[in-house]
Amino acid sequence: MTRFRYLLERALIRGTWYRLGFIALAIIAVSLLGGLAVEMVAPGDFPYWFDGVWWAFLRLTDPGYLGDDEGAVKRIIATVITVLGYVLFMGALIAIMTQWLDETLARLERGETPIALEEHLLVVGWGERTASLVEEFLRSRDRVQRFLARREGEKRVKVVLMVEELDADLHAEVAARMGDVWDPNAVILRAGSRLRLDHLERVNFSQAAAIVLPGNHHGAIGGADVATIKTLMSVAKHPALQAEAEPPRIVAELTDRRMAELADFAYPGQLDVVPTDRFVGRILAQNLLHPGLSEAYHDLLSHGHGAALFARRFPELHGKPLDEVSAHFPEAAVLGIVRGDRGNSPAILGPGLGVVLENNDHVVLVARSLDHTEPVAPTKVVPAVEPEVVPPPVEALQVLCLGWSHELPALVHELRAHPAQEVVFTVLSSVPVAEREEALAKRAPRSHNARFDHRFGDITKPDDVRGLDPDAFHRVLILGSTQTETVEETDARTLVAWLTAQNVFGDRTTPILVELFDVGNEAMVHSPHVDVVVRPRVVSALLAHVTFRGALLAVYKTLLSAGGPSLMLRTGADYALDRPLTFAEARDAVAEVGHILVGIHDPDDLRLLPGPERRVDPRLDKLLVLAPSSKE
Repeated sequence: MTRFRYLLERALIRGTWYRLGFIALAIIAVSLLGGLAVEMVAPGDFPYWFDGVWWAFLRLTDPGYLGDDEGAVKRIIATVITVLGYVLFMGALIAIMTQWLDETLARLERGETPIALEEHLLVVGWGERTASLVEEFLRSRDRVQRFLARREGEKRVKVVLMVEELDADLHAEVAARMGDVWDPNAVILRAGSRLRLDHLERVNFSQAAAIVLPGNHHGAIGGADVATIKTLMSVAKHPALQAEAEPPRIVAELTDRRMAELADFAYPGQLDVVPTDRFVGRILAQNLLHPGLSEAYHDLLSHGHGAALFARRFPELHGKPLDEVSAHFPEAAVLGIVRGDRGNSPAILGPGLGVVLENNDHVVLVARSLDHTEPVAPTKVVPAVEPEVVPPPVEALQVLCLGWSHELPALVHELRAHPAQEVVFTVLSSVPVAEREEALAKRAPRSHNARFDHRFGDITKPDDVRGLDPDAFHRVLILGSTQTETVEETDARTLVAWLTAQNVFGDRTTPILVELFDVGNEAMVHSPHVDVVVRPRVVSALLAHVTFRGALLAVYKTLLSAGGPSLMLRTGADYALDRPLTFAEARDAVAEVGHILVGIHDPDDLRLLPGPERRVDPRLDKLLVLAPSSKE
């Protein structure tokens, strides 16, 4: 008996078909026993033995036959069979089918069904910026469709998001994070691990137009990079990918720039590596050296907000000097060129003195729409000149740094490329000083133009901040700590630190730079002298740009580098402008000293490429220009 129960248990837990088989055998057994029993008490009612079995089966499956029988014994047998029918046919069978349906729906909700898509955008992993990345894809449908058209594949925008675990709550969270751009027909969720090749096959990675591997900033630096490199190795060795004539391009985010060499070695195909510690450090450095630029970088990085960066080939302009090429785009600003397609191609930004457009060059433009990047017949050519170098604002920039994160060593590393500017950091944090010094020694060694004064204290306590003499600082930098457990906790401390700085500094106009992790918290930090860098939004926008056009990676590397041409806000007096004029006239005046006018900052807002006829008052408006801030 024990062995029978064991075998029955093993059979029932093997799945729905085994359970249905057991119920079918039980129904057959009851029908046979009931038919034999009724033939014994009423043999004359059934000419053949099978008629008795059929009589029992009918009463087992349909209680309506119960009233047709005559005779006490026959009615008792029919009643017993009918009751067993309620248990077996109506109870157990319906329960098994219900359980099967629940399991099927749960499996579908978990996203374990392989997709049947090609030329889709595959995003692997759900993290603090994945939603912003998918949102960038949905907001830039025109750019995605142009990217797909270059591959001569599917023209519909399909984004496949692979997450570790998928359920109804995550579906709702993704839809909520997408906001008004959410489209269930365009975004498909699947469950799986990036470390398992069979899970990657589930999302048909070999037929994807592009694969994006975002990392995770919140935690130990480089912690997610190991998984990213393992994924690159798995994809590179897969037979399906090796058989493809055009394998998918991969854009991989690394949180530690030192791992980039391994990533290139792991995947020999079309790979663009985005070391976000370097790029976030560069953006923080640029905003620190040139306050007031956070909105400009937000517009340039985000699709659908103000102007955007474009990198396009123009065969009809080959052989022309770059200053003549610029004259063909009155509604755009030509920043320079990129020689080649890949992220490691050199970008030449600036007025392009002596640069001639070659066959493989991409022209880098800032424009408000794609239509403004179409060349027209030039009316005036402003000759390129040797650009004037903008000197540092002060000899030694005094920076009060509230908080400690992995980005500070990256920021200091970028400042090494700006040797003319000395920066003195006074760092207030509860992180032990020895730990900070060790991190700086490992990731920003020999930074001769950056010095540190480490202080131990709580950035959320006004007394600790007030004791540092606020009048001594030119800038305030509030970093999002990577020592906390969650993004929410990090931003909570950052916001309280910002409020503390506002309280301590009072009416002083000291520029404050704040780093946040959640886009939803940006509205809480609002002040005329505050720049906000939302790390997930910056990284996701950068990944989206590089996915569509690899040449833009080289542009951002050069544009954000502290030692190259930089965006900065300057006054009209810097260009001897003392009367109102049009934006086109201001652009020509700025070009006479080798700088490129990109926009204006009036008392109300920053406007990129407002139009040639837009009036500019250089006595009130600041000019957003691209200019060298040091000798290279």
